[in-house]
Amino acid sequence: MNSDRSYNGNVNAGELGADLMGLYIDSESRRIETLSKITIDRGVELIIDIRKERQRKRYLAHVMSLRV
Repeated sequence: MNSDRSYNGNVNAGELGADLMGLYIDSESRRIETLSKITIDRGVELIIDIRKERQRKRYLAHVMSLRV
């Protein structure tokens, strides 16, 4: 959130407080969004790693069955 107000001289505390709260909420929501994206990316990487490991185990089991 970008405030288009400039404060000089008499400052209306209510408006200033509202702008500050808006800026805080905006920065927190951006932080939460960033953390959510990081968490999703890590989750996807984990799922891919699990799938690769399962596939590796299937291949290994198949190779072991051919040797017998």
